[in-house]
Amino acid sequence: MHRLHLGAEFASAPHALAQLALEVVPDLVIGLDRLGQLRFVNREVRAITGYADDELIGKPFVATLVPEELQAACHHSLAALLRDGTHEQRDPSVIRTRAGQRRDIVWMYHRLPHEVAPGVVILVVGRDVTEERLASQRVLRQQKLLAIGTLAAGLAHEIRNPLNAAQLHIALLKRLLASQETQPETMETIDVVGGEIKRLAGLVSEFLAFAEPTPLVKVPMVVQTILGRAVAAMTPPSAVAIEVSAPREDLAIIADPERIELVIRHVLDNALAALAPRGVGEIHVRARREPQAMVVEIEDDGPGLPSPGAPVFDAFFSTKPNGSGLGLAVSHRIVTDHGGTLDVESRPGRTCFRIVLPLDEAPAAPARPR
Repeated sequence: MHRLHLGAEFASAPHALAQLALEVVPDLVIGLDRLGQLRFVNREVRAITGYADDELIGKPFVATLVPEELQAACHHSLAALLRDGTHEQRDPSVIRTRAGQRRDIVWMYHRLPHEVAPGVVILVVGRDVTEERLASQRVLRQQKLLAIGTLAAGLAHEIRNPLNAAQLHIALLKRLLASQETQPETMETIDVVGGEIKRLAGLVSEFLAFAEPTPLVKVPMVVQTILGRAVAAMTPPSAVAIEVSAPREDLAIIADPERIELVIRHVLDNALAALAPRGVGEIHVRARREPQAMVVEIEDDGPGLPSPGAPVFDAFFSTKPNGSGLGLAVSHRIVTDHGGTLDVESRPGRTCFRIVLPLDEAPAAPARPR
C-alpha cells in the first residue's frame, strides 16, 4: 500500500497538466527521490518494461531496471548528479523487461531545482533506441554477407568435394590396413587424419549454413524436448555439470526444432569451451514462459568474456583457440529469423546467454517423447 500511496501523492500534485503531459509523451519518464527510488513512472515505462505501477513505485531504479553489469556506472551518474548539482547528464544503458528482453535506452538525468512532487528530485528521461541499433546491425551484417557471401559459398562448395573424397579414401585405407598386420601407431595416425578431415568438413558445413541459409520449417515443438536432445549431444568433462531447470508442464511454441536445437548446442559448446581451461564448473540451463515470450537461459561460471562489449555474434569473431567464429553468428540469425532475440550478459565468474522467442502463436502442445 505504501508504494501505491507514493504514486497517488504524485498524481495529486498541483501540476496536473504537466503530469498528464509526462504520462502521454513517447519517451520513458521516471521520477526518483534522493535514494534513487522510483516515485513516478509514465505509460511508456510500463509499456516497454511490462511492469505495473505497483511493481515499480518505491523500488530502487538501478537494481530494478538496469542490468547488473551496468549498475555501477548508473549509480555513479546518479551520485554525481546529486553531488555536483549538474543539470543534465546522458547515459547510454540497457534495461531488462519483465519478459526477459533487452532494450537499449539512452537516459538523460535531470537534477530538478526543487521538488516538483513529494520526494522527486531527479527526472530521468529515456529514449528507446533498440530498433535503431538492430536496424544498424542488420545493415552491417547484410553488408558483410554481400561482401563475402558469394566467395564464401563458392570456396565452401569447392572445398567440400575433395574433403568428401578424402574421407572416403581414409575409410577405405583403414579397412585395407585392418586386414593386415599394421602397427597400432599407424592406425592411430590415420584416425587423427580422419578426425581432422571430419572437423574441416564440419567447418565447411557451418560456412555454408551461414552463407546460404535455408528457410525455417516451423512446427509445434516442446522446448524441454529440444533442450534434452541438445544436452544429451554434449560430452562435458566429468567435473563439469550441466543442470536443466524447466517447468513440469510442456513449454510449447511454434518454431523450427532443428534450428532451435542447433542454437542451444552452439551456446552449450561456447559454455563448455569457457570452462575447458579450468576443467571444472557448472552450466545451468533454465527455460520458462513469460507473458509474451519463451525464455531459455544458459549460464556458466567460467571466466567471462574478455570485454563486456565483445562482438560475440559477429561472423568470424571467436574467443576459442580453434573456433570458426560462425556458431554464435548463425545462432543469432536463427533466433532473429524467428522474431526473437539472443543476447549475453557477462562478468568474471558468470556468463549468461538469453534466448527469447515470441509467443505470437499459441500452438497445442505436441506429445513429448517419454
